[in-house]
Amino acid sequence: MSDHESHESETMSQLMETSFAGRTTSVGDVVSGKIVKITGEAAFVDYGAKSEGMVNLAELRDETGALLHDLGATIDLVVAETKGYVRLSFRDAQAGKARVALKEAWKKQEPVRGKVVGTNKGGYEIRIDGVRAFCPLSQLADRFVQDPQSMVGQEFEFRITEWDDAKGAVVSRRALIEVEREKSREALTGRFNVGDLLQGHVTQLRDFGAFVDLGGVEGLIHVSEMGKKRVKHPSERLKVGDAVEVTVVKLETDKGRIALRLKDGENAPDPWADFVKTIQPGTRLQGKIARIQSYGAFVTIAPDVDGLLHVSAITTAKRIESPAEVVQVGQELEVVVEGVDLQKNRIALCTVEVYEKRGAGAPVVTFEVGQIVKGKVSRIERFGLFIDIGPRTSGLLPMNELDHDRGSRAEDLYPIGTEVESKIIEIEDVMVEAKDGKKGGMRKKIRLSRKALKGDSEQEDFRAWRQQQSADQKRSTATLGDLFAAKLKQR
Repeated sequence: MSDHESHESETMSQLMETSFAGRTTSVGDVVSGKIVKITGEAAFVDYGAKSEGMVNLAELRDETGALLHDLGATIDLVVAETKGYVRLSFRDAQAGKARVALKEAWKKQEPVRGKVVGTNKGGYEIRIDGVRAFCPLSQLADRFVQDPQSMVGQEFEFRITEWDDAKGAVVSRRALIEVEREKSREALTGRFNVGDLLQGHVTQLRDFGAFVDLGGVEGLIHVSEMGKKRVKHPSERLKVGDAVEVTVVKLETDKGRIALRLKDGENAPDPWADFVKTIQPGTRLQGKIARIQSYGAFVTIAPDVDGLLHVSAITTAKRIESPAEVVQVGQELEVVVEGVDLQKNRIALCTVEVYEKRGAGAPVVTFEVGQIVKGKVSRIERFGLFIDIGPRTSGLLPMNELDHDRGSRAEDLYPIGTEVESKIIEIEDVMVEAKDGKKGGMRKKIRLSRKALKGDSEQEDFRAWRQQQSADQKRSTATLGDLFAAKLKQR
């Protein structure tokens, strides 16, 4: 290199240093610099200005307290303050990058992963890559969350439904759940039928049952459907990865659910079927409480045979919310068979005290769609009336199925204790969830209607009117001779 070229290079270097030395920054500027010094509470960064900037060391640590970037690392920062000294922010720079990424995800409607960090009056506070977002109460799950605080600390995938550069993001988890549910519905439609015998493999075990992959679609084998011998936990029969043969027992295409039954060997003994041949309603038995749920206690009354002692069938002394208030696992007691459901392999039990109070030999009441029933109003809610239509059985008469005039109040027309006649329009078996969140047993959900009852009456009136019209028409088309002949017959 010639002396002229060397001098020119030195001059350019000096000009660049002079330019950097005179560099000014404003709050909000994004800069890049090298960490040149670390003290107890701060890190100093050379970003090409006359003096170094300072960043709080806490911003450079992760959740465990470890440094994310050490001495000599080059990082991006945002100028946070310039009065007296230049304070830089690493978190603001990261949040800025995250906000750009989130805005792009919003435009493309791509899912993002976030953590529930708190609750407020209207919903949940979500943290996504350091950026705060808001999720309305109704959008975190596909059903009402009884205890919103229980969701804090959990991570989920969300879809960004609203974006505002100043206010931030509004997100929804429910939107993604509904998309997945729609995919499940499409996967079930036309592919499976009740009674189908299928092959699959176990993907996970839960206290209430086992999930089985049926080729891209998961079904559930409830513990009560795991064979002729009772099991307390799915692990007694299955383990993850097992190949299984199952039968479809129920399809809920609208919810994307499929209920399965584990296929037993053809010659496997059935202790339940053998036992129920020997008992009738009213039979007294000695049993031992095997397990307790919020809705009742399961009592072992024979080897591998349990009956359900419903919470309302334990005592007449007081109303109890849980069987655990008066009985405990392992306790022996005398019970009475109240009813046997041969189709669903269920035995309903009650204590001797309750059986005698209800009246020995009281018939087991069954219900079916289309049946007209009478009962008394036991509870009034904003969505409808609960009607007691049988022993331990109530039905819901929704407000939109009442036949009262617009503007009148249902509670004035049907106060508690009023006897109401209605028609059963829907009976659905639903799973009862225990208070600890685990799935429990099944109960019948009965929906009633006064309008349907009125519809039957109107149809009957219409049929009578048609018959009368037909008779009148015959009389009007009769000839004079016909009328004369009819008059002679009367003589």
